[in-house]
Amino acid sequence: MSTLKADTIVAADGTSPVTLTKQSAAKGWVNLTTVTTTAIQGSFNVASVTDLGTGNTDVDFVNNMNDGNYSAPAVAGNVSGTYNRGISSNDYTTSDFNLTSHATNVDALHDLQQRAAVFGDLA
Repeated sequence: MSTLKADTIVAADGTSPVTLTKQSAAKGWVNLTTVTTTAIQGSFNVASVTDLGTGNTDVDFVNNMNDGNYSAPAVAGNVSGTYNRGISSNDYTTSDFNLTSHATNVDALHDLQQRAAVFGDLA
C-alpha cells in the first residue's frame, strides 16, 4: 500500500486550487448565528448570508452549483448547544438556498445557531 503525503494540492497550472467536481465531497458548508445579528461564524464556499426575517436566512455561494438539484442538510439549535429546533433548507438555485427554522417559540428563533452542508456538483 502507498502513502500520499502533501501540504498543498493545486491544479495542474501549479497555482490554482483543485476543482472539486463530480465528487461526493461537500461543496460548501456554513455555521451561522442569528443571536444578535445574522452572521457567519465559519464557512466554505459561502460568500454571504442575508436575514430574510425571523428564522429565515438566505445563503449565497462563492462558486455556483451546476443546477438546483443539490442537497443541503441542516441542523439548528439554541446557543446553549441544545439542537432541538426544526430547520429546513429550501428554494435551491445555482447561486443560493434558504434556511428556514421552525421553532414554536419566537424567542428561540432569535437564539439560534444554524448549520448546513452542501452536496452536489459545482458549475
